[in-house]
Amino acid sequence: MNAGSTKDRILDTAELLLARRGLDATSLRNITSAAGVNLAAVNYHFRSKDELILAVFTRLVEPMTARRLALLDALAPDASLEDVLTCLFRPALEMAKHKALVARMYVERPDLFQRIFETHLQPSAHRFASAFGQRLPELTAMELGWRMHFLVGLTIHTLAAEPILRAISGDPAPLDNMDTVLAKLVAFGAGGLRARATTRELAHE
Repeated sequence: MNAGSTKDRILDTAELLLARRGLDATSLRNITSAAGVNLAAVNYHFRSKDELILAVFTRLVEPMTARRLALLDALAPDASLEDVLTCLFRPALEMAKHKALVARMYVERPDLFQRIFETHLQPSAHRFASAFGQRLPELTAMELGWRMHFLVGLTIHTLAAEPILRAISGDPAPLDNMDTVLAKLVAFGAGGLRARATTRELAHE
C-alpha cells in the first residue's frame, strides 16, 4: 500500500468513526485498528489526534469553500441578496451527509472548529461580507458582522440539529429535499439581513 492510500484510508476511517462515536470517544487505537494501520502511520501523516481531526474537516471544508466562491464569482453584478445567500447556503447543504460530524465538531471541540473557521472559512467570509455590504449599504460593518454570525448559526443548526427540527416542524424528513431547505434558508436569511436596524446601528441616517 502506498503512502497516499494509507493516508486516505486513515482519513476515511477517522471520518466514519468520529461521526459515529464522537470526537472524544474515538481513540487513535480505534482508528488504527479499523483502518488496518499502525500508530506510527498516523503519527507520520498527522502527528496527533487533533491534527487528524483537523485534516478530516479540512478535506470536507475546502471543497465547500471553493464552491461557494465559484458560485459567488459567477454572479452578475446586479444579482440579488437572495442570489448571494444561495451561494452561501447551497454548498453547505451539499455537505448534509456529513451533518453528524459537523454537529460533533461544533459541540465537542469548539476550539478545533475555531481553527477551521480562521484557516478555511474566514477568508471567504470577507468576500461574502463585501457582497452583502454592496446590497445593504445602510448597515455598519459591525452590524453586518452580527447578522452574518447569525447566518453561520442558522446553517450549522439546520445541519446539526435535524432531530430538533423534526420535532418542532413535524416534518419526518426535513433535510431530504435540498431545494426546499435552501429556499427556506434563503428566505429567512434575507429577512434577517434586511431587518430594520436601530438608529445606533445605521451607517447613514
